[in-house]
Amino acid sequence: MHTEIRPVKTHQRKRHQHAIIRWLVALTTGLMLTSGTLAAPQIDSALASELDTTSSPATQKPILRIAIADVLQEPLQNEIDMLRRAFNYAGYHLQLVPLPAQRGLRNAAAGELDGEFLRRREDITAYSSLLAIDEPLRHVELWVWMLADSQCPNTQQDLHKFTMATVLSYGFIKTIPASSGSKKFQTNSVVSSLRVLQAGRVDYVMFDKRGMAHYKDTLGLDVKTCFEQPLSSINYFSFMHSKHRDKLPALTVALHRVKNEQSTNNNP
Repeated sequence: MHTEIRPVKTHQRKRHQHAIIRWLVALTTGLMLTSGTLAAPQIDSALASELDTTSSPATQKPILRIAIADVLQEPLQNEIDMLRRAFNYAGYHLQLVPLPAQRGLRNAAAGELDGEFLRRREDITAYSSLLAIDEPLRHVELWVWMLADSQCPNTQQDLHKFTMATVLSYGFIKTIPASSGSKKFQTNSVVSSLRVLQAGRVDYVMFDKRGMAHYKDTLGLDVKTCFEQPLSSINYFSFMHSKHRDKLPALTVALHRVKNEQSTNNNP
């Protein structure tokens, strides 16, 4: 059956999608991310028991070719390793195909490749042929950061009284309710946004803790988080073409298992 693909081709959507990829690339080197919380799937114990627990040679397993934005290979090595292990547990060999971000997405949606490495659910709404492996591959929390000598707002609802720095074309910032009323100072890069904060020209930025740790060192930032919880969080998923719909339950359970193993290793 032919699946009609209807990618949105407006200049505004392309710019929005490219901005998301730039943001994701910078995750491990200190760029900002977006929002959206999704519930963890329920794991079928019967299905879990059927997962392949042996490590047979890759040549004995079916190969699934997944598109990955070429700029993501180095910064997201941990996520790549996790997905490889999950595919192996589920009985498949993962082969990543580096491509420009939008070309890879289109090829995956058209079925020329078997899937797409990492996207938000919101990023693929125009591509109904792509289905998520229903276990987040990456979870990111966004915190409000201010200069260390600044006074934090009393509540998140008071953020509209403060100014924030953000990167030009990162329109998805508007989807975060608590910050939507803030006056925004737009820059052409994340480093520029942080420099604007450092100079005291804005009150706050939104950043993940992993990214800010990097820039506190490289830029000499003296900043602090406000509030006892993040302003927002977002989940990123891997996607498979709908022709592989039958593989999704096993891949979901396998990825859940890999994440549990990693959590156990990190917290013995």
